[in-house]
Amino acid sequence: MTRMVRIGFTGVPGAGKTSLARGVASSCRGIQSLKNLELCAEYARRYIAQYGSIESIWEQYRILNKQVNWENAVGEVDLLITDSPVFMGLAYASLMNTRSEKDAMILGDIFKALTKLDRPEPRYDIIFHLPPKLQPVDDGVRPKSNFDPEWRRKMDSQITSVFTFFCPKLFHVVQADTVEERVEECINIIKGVYDVVPA
Repeated sequence: MTRMVRIGFTGVPGAGKTSLARGVASSCRGIQSLKNLELCAEYARRYIAQYGSIESIWEQYRILNKQVNWENAVGEVDLLITDSPVFMGLAYASLMNTRSEKDAMILGDIFKALTKLDRPEPRYDIIFHLPPKLQPVDDGVRPKSNFDPEWRRKMDSQITSVFTFFCPKLFHVVQADTVEERVEECINIIKGVYDVVPA
């Protein structure tokens, strides 16, 4: 491969994105053409741990910009894997919309910024989406809304809608249930898309 491949994992909080991203990263290190990789963490988790729950679109925009900076700071690697693709920021911001003029303005700014990131080529090569099958673990950081089934359903719908517009080269809904099966499913997709050579 001559350019960096970007792979993202999406889904509602507690869907298993982080565990799956780490598992796929570990497996990719066994593939010659992908083993030079970077796993980019989720900035929002650090933000919530430091400042508390995210209450406004303005905060979400700041978090989105930090996530972009983290991804852009990755050096020359074959593969970037993230459990927080930047476009998810729009999904979260949309659910916080109070329909005020200020919210409309910031949503417009978010949309414009993300559109620039996605042109002329899609920012992500593959997005693996995890349906809300699992329940989140109460780690003391997640807001209470994350545990509400109705919120999780709406959030999942928002995420898939965002990636319908900001379309990656491939959007794949993960079907497997266990971490091991999910990793195998994702690795098979990656191998099917790219000419990869085992280490």
